[in-house]
Amino acid sequence: MSVVLSRRGALVVPVLVVAGAAACSKGSEPDGVATSASASSGAVSASASAAASASAGASSVVLETSVDAVATRVEVGPLVRVGARSVLRLRLTTEGERIAVAASLGGWTGGPSTMQGVLVMSLTEPEARVWGETDLSSIIAKPWTEEEGIVLMPTFGEVPAGLESVTVLLPNLGVVTGVPVVDAAQAEFDAAGAIEEAEIDDSIAGPFVLSSFTAAADGSSETSTGDGTVTVTVAGDVAFAVDSAELSAQADAVLAGVTEQLGFYPSGGAMTITGHTDDVADDAYNQGLSERRAQAVADRLGSLTDLGKWNVSVVGRGESEPRVEGTSDEARAANRRVEVLAEPSDASEAESARRVMRSQGPVPEAKGAVGIGARGVDVADPGTEGTMLHIALPRVRRVGSWLVGNVELTPSGASLITSIDRFRLPVPLSEQWRGIVAGAGTASFTLLQGGTRVMAAQYESPKGYIPATTISLAASEENGTILLGVVWPDTGQDTVTLDLPGYGQKDRGVVARLTDIPVED
Repeated sequence: MSVVLSRRGALVVPVLVVAGAAACSKGSEPDGVATSASASSGAVSASASAAASASAGASSVVLETSVDAVATRVEVGPLVRVGARSVLRLRLTTEGERIAVAASLGGWTGGPSTMQGVLVMSLTEPEARVWGETDLSSIIAKPWTEEEGIVLMPTFGEVPAGLESVTVLLPNLGVVTGVPVVDAAQAEFDAAGAIEEAEIDDSIAGPFVLSSFTAAADGSSETSTGDGTVTVTVAGDVAFAVDSAELSAQADAVLAGVTEQLGFYPSGGAMTITGHTDDVADDAYNQGLSERRAQAVADRLGSLTDLGKWNVSVVGRGESEPRVEGTSDEARAANRRVEVLAEPSDASEAESARRVMRSQGPVPEAKGAVGIGARGVDVADPGTEGTMLHIALPRVRRVGSWLVGNVELTPSGASLITSIDRFRLPVPLSEQWRGIVAGAGTASFTLLQGGTRVMAAQYESPKGYIPATTISLAASEENGTILLGVVWPDTGQDTVTLDLPGYGQKDRGVVARLTDIPVED
């Protein structure tokens, strides 16, 4: 039995119990709920209580989406524990049309025909975690039949006993929550056999800690949280004049954000302040300037807040560690910076206070098309002349300390082609996921919380930070709606604003804003 989630349906709240498995204990909850697109005729609609009753005994969540403009039903789950590994069952079916999904599920490593972009997440745990897909084999040759469609078995690392459900992000297909987790003895397929056939790379299995990446909307600073760390990057052009280590009049406003971050951790910890320059002057000059700027920031922070519980180190790197390669004005501006890396003694002290701090400051003025989230906006596709893109986000769902949503993307006038810089973040934000996400992904799907831009949630892999979003956008024929799942840190709001800022000095790429998007618990 499956819980069905229509691409054009209302939100369904499945409380999932796998046949033969024990019911959830009192007080426990699944990892959120499945998230759908806008409502229309024939849509699935249910209240929380009705859906919970109807879904008893379910072994999967069903997502109705599209692949290359072909309506596609995806059965997601269960996730099956098999010793130190796990395997997820995906079954894709249509009304008889053959589809090709080899280009849909790729991610940051492996070939484009792998399932590396599929993520399994536990969002309701005190520390949210994400498991990366570990099978490096190609899915091009996976068989398709009209009766069974195509069955895929992405593999993951070990999930803990007691975890009853997870959130699953499927690139270009959508994100669903409440996917059940079972032991191998309860599975109705050969999970161990699927793992034996896989080409597994355990180094990318995880679990990894899910974290946030935010930035001041005016570009003056950005904040990235990692596994027990917080890094605040202060733009050098805001804090200092050219060739100067004397703090500017605007510096205190920027450093106030740093002190607020430090204030979230009353137990203190270790802190490293590192200065960086561009490559305009010689190495020796830049080294000295970077050291003086780092020291100036350290001294000013010490006067703005009590650093008594922080073990502070101050270093300069000169031009030796550029954030952006190249000699353009944009690249050099990104490289002039001071980074404050905090390693708190107790990283759990911060989250509730951080959400309040992010809401401060005015929302930046919109630059492009603006519309209500459920109605969407229509913008010209920068990749194909004559193609229009309809972008909508009817709702997001709060799951633990995170927000989950499916952005709807529908091309018209012509088909959607890949490898186009539609949704790239501006420099220097784009460098957070450098080498992982180019403009062909959906990195620019950000939320605005006051004067703060909230990027997709991320995790730190062996290759760097990876966002919880679609890494590589798949092609689609016109009038097919692609569901692009995203997980964001919770902003604490009743409604949210999705903002696509564009990039470059001429606001290239898609520039748009969706407002009044309801947050559903």
